[in-house]
Amino acid sequence: MEPERHCWTAERLSEQLARLEVRWRRADGVYATTYRGPDCIDPTPLVADLGDVASFLVKFDRAEAALEQARCARAHLWRGLFAAQGRVRLFENHDYLLGLIDLYEATGEPWLQGEIESAIGTLVGCFERDGLLVDEYDGTRRWIEFASPFNGGFIEGLIDLHAMTGEERLLEIASRWAEAWIATPYFTKHGLFARFNTPMWPAVGYLSSRFSRHGPVRLFKDNTNMVWALMALYRVRPTEALRRALVQFVDGYERLLWNGGLVRQAVADDAAEFRLVPSAFSVDLLCDLTDLGLIPERTVQLARGVAEECLRRQWPGGAFPVSDHDGFDHVDVATDIGIALWKLSELTGEQRYAEAARRSWESVQATHWTEDGLVLSVDSTGHPVDDRIVVKYQALALKSAILERSSVGIYEDRDLWSVLRDR
Repeated sequence: MEPERHCWTAERLSEQLARLEVRWRRADGVYATTYRGPDCIDPTPLVADLGDVASFLVKFDRAEAALEQARCARAHLWRGLFAAQGRVRLFENHDYLLGLIDLYEATGEPWLQGEIESAIGTLVGCFERDGLLVDEYDGTRRWIEFASPFNGGFIEGLIDLHAMTGEERLLEIASRWAEAWIATPYFTKHGLFARFNTPMWPAVGYLSSRFSRHGPVRLFKDNTNMVWALMALYRVRPTEALRRALVQFVDGYERLLWNGGLVRQAVADDAAEFRLVPSAFSVDLLCDLTDLGLIPERTVQLARGVAEECLRRQWPGGAFPVSDHDGFDHVDVATDIGIALWKLSELTGEQRYAEAARRSWESVQATHWTEDGLVLSVDSTGHPVDDRIVVKYQALALKSAILERSSVGIYEDRDLWSVLRDR
C-alpha cells in the first residue's frame, strides 16, 4: 500500500538518523535515556531498550552504530542480562534480548550468538520457576516470587531465534513456558493473565491479583506481550491447547476490557473514559489475531469498534489525546496508533484508517520536531506540554518512515511486520 505523501521528508529523515549516530551518548558510548534540549536529565544507560534503537539503525544501513551499542552494553550485564543496583529485572531485559536477536539476524556476528545464549541460559537457570519466569533476581531464592505475564514476551524472542537457527530446544523451552502460563489460575477462570503469579504458591498469586487495589489485570503490556507470544508459538507449533487459549483470551478481553470500544487498561478502570494506550494496542493485537485466522470476523469487528472510538477523538491537526481527561498527545503512541490503524486499513480495505494514520504521523512532524529531537507531548494547538527528549522514541518514530516507503503491506512482509511491532 503506497502512501500518496511522505510524512518524513528526505531531509528530516537524514537529520534524525544523523542524530542517532552521533548524539545522546554517555561517556561510555551507550545512549543515555532522556534529555531536555541539549542537556541530559536521565543518564541511565539505554541498555534495556536496545531493540528500540538498534533495529532501526540496521533498517537504515547503520548496522555498525547498532553493533557499537550492543558492545558498549556488555559493561552493564550480569550473566548476559542487564543489571542495575545489583538486581536483574526482566522488565528491563525483554527489549534488550529482542534487540540482540534482531542484530544477530541482520549481521550474523558470532559474538552476538554467544551473548544471546548467555541470556537464555540465565533466564532458564535463574528465573524459571515451574515454567514461569519470575520478575527479578538478585542471587537469592525467595519463598514468594512474583511472575508477571509481561515476561511471557520472552517466548516470542525464542521463536524469532528458532526461525534463524532451527534449534528445536528453543521451541521446547517456549512451549514449556506457554503451557505454564495458560495453566495459571486467573487465566483458566477469566481468560486474562493476572498481574501477580506465584509459581510455588499459585493461590497466593491469584488472591494477590484478585484483591490488588490497582485491579487484577493490565492489558498493556502484560496481556498484549503474552498473547503476541502465544500467537508466535502457534504459527510454528500449533496445538489445540494454544488455539483454545487464544480464543479464551478474546472471550475474556471482550467480556472484561473491550467495553464497547472504550478499552479498559485494567478491569477496575472507569467504563466511560477513553484511553489511547490500551486502545492503540488493542487495535494492533486484534488485527494480528485477525491475520492469524482463528476467529477473524469477530476480532476484526472488535478492532473496528476500538478504532472508531479513537477516530472520534482525533484532533483537527491529526494528533490523538492520550485520554478524555488529558489534553495532550504522546509522541510514541502517535506512531503506534498509526501502525495499528494502517493494519486495520489493510484488513478491511478502508482507506480512512490509513489516512488517519498519516495525519497522526504528520502531526508529529509538525508539532514535536525541534533542533534537539522530538519532544514527548504537545497539546491540541501544538504547544509543548512535556519537552523531554526520550531517546528511544527518537528511533521508534522512524516506524512511520519505514512503512510509508514500503512497496508492500505489513501483512505481506513478515520482516516489515516484525520491525514495526511494539513489545
